Amino acid sequence: MERKLSAEQEKDLRHYRFVLDLFGLDPETFLNSVEDLNISETISMATYNVIRGEVLRNHNYINLCIEQIIILNIFGTGKQLETSKKTAQYKILKPLLEDMNLQKKMQILKSIYNVPKEIEQKVMKLNRFRNEMAHNLDYRKREKTIIYMGKDINSDLGLKRFINDMSQILNFLSGIIGSEYKRWSNTD
Repeated sequence: MERKLSAEQEKDLRHYRFVLDLFGLDPETFLNSVEDLNISETISMATYNVIRGEVLRNHNYINLCIEQIIILNIFGTGKQLETSKKTAQYKILKPLLEDMNLQKKMQILKSIYNVPKEIEQKVMKLNRFRNEMAHNLDYRKREKTIIYMGKDINSDLGLKRFINDMSQILNFLSGIIGSEYKRWSNTD
């Protein structure tokens, strides 16, 4: 069944395809640009870089979600938040949070909310994994296997475990963000 996209969605899809092509991620374009002798190594390197990018993207997104939750909990939403952005407290706290590592933000989050141990462990696992991936810039010098949850991250099972963990973390954090908006909407 073919999905009908709006004009805006079509525009976004064209841009996505443009980005894939521009960065050589479209498989057909990619294969046409590789010499026959290097296809396997080049595909492996490109796959590793895409996975690495996803790990870094997820880490950054989760980091920002936790930061947003802390801000919302302290300063509220809507008008309260907009007013708070002008205060000295906000102007001090926001840069401190931006500079704070994920582990410290998790400590703050745990002091405000009941974070299940499983979610905390997954966030800390992501943090360690992100550090390992971020500091393995040269594909050729990296260890042959980078392990996530007992499986090579390049394997189907390793990737599925990673995606499942990220989904669980984001579902949990989204629930908190929703509860903060609901809590503060009663005070607007």
